[in-house]
Amino acid sequence: MKPAIIIGGPPSSGSSLLLDLLGRHSSIAAFSETHLLAKPALWIDWANNRKLLFEDTLKSPDWFMHTGIDMISIEELKLVSFTSVNSPLEYCSQLFTRLAQSRGKTNWCEKTPANVYFFHLYPDAHAYRILTVRNPYDIIASLIFRNVPIVDAVCRTLLNLGIGHLQYLKNSVHIVKYESLVSSPKLTFRTLLDELNIAFEDSIFEDRSGKIKMDGWKNFEDGEIKSNSIGRFKELSLRQQSQVKFLSDKLSINEVHLKEYEIEVPDNEVISIPNLAKAFGYDIPSIEYSSINTNRHFFIDKYKRKFKGYPSYKPYPVKL
Repeated sequence: MKPAIIIGGPPSSGSSLLLDLLGRHSSIAAFSETHLLAKPALWIDWANNRKLLFEDTLKSPDWFMHTGIDMISIEELKLVSFTSVNSPLEYCSQLFTRLAQSRGKTNWCEKTPANVYFFHLYPDAHAYRILTVRNPYDIIASLIFRNVPIVDAVCRTLLNLGIGHLQYLKNSVHIVKYESLVSSPKLTFRTLLDELNIAFEDSIFEDRSGKIKMDGWKNFEDGEIKSNSIGRFKELSLRQQSQVKFLSDKLSINEVHLKEYEIEVPDNEVISIPNLAKAFGYDIPSIEYSSINTNRHFFIDKYKRKFKGYPSYKPYPVKL
């Protein structure tokens, strides 16, 4: 089984740019947000749940409720007989290797934010784990500019960055910081490729004409690499900043939720946005916060999770 390059971490933390750079390499095929490796049912009981791959019912543990497999057709999923492999990683390795070969590539990488939930289950010999990191307050701001509600923006950042941090403490996880990637892209990327034992190619940074851009992004994913999104939190209105500060200070990850996925939390450690900012070397904004009523938002969210049979309904992922 060929080593896999698995990317996880918060959205708007540079993972799309990193995947684009990797996919430009002559030997690497990049697969974006298939969600194939982020399904608890497959990791918990591969033998009995693998048939669900074709039923579009598999759920992911991310804050936003996601069901099914994206970006891969049923015909492609059938390229590998799931009865001949013993784990999701083995199945994905064979599948993505075949898809990579069809593109004339020899290596592959896959990026889905919720991959961080399962980093501890990847054998070191078969998976190279990458966690993309960014100032959490800038991540939240970027999501808000993408029209994500403030509560959801904070919760998704908290879960993906917090779980990534816990995985980094216990496992061999390589961190790629957004700020380094956009400020010194060639040096940061060359360092990463050196760790992967893959030769650097200057052509990766050529012909970045820019065609892919999500609403709320300042720059094109495949365009000129700029650092003008560093400090995005300060571009929010003062009211938005104060609400983000309130939620960031009040919310933390529910440790019982993490136990469902066998993710260890050090004794007496609270996984909150301010603590994560300190852990990764970012400043905490000095601003007075204004309260925001989360009760109604969480009530509706819990109802949606229960109605959809979402695996994170109980225990709830975050707590006040």
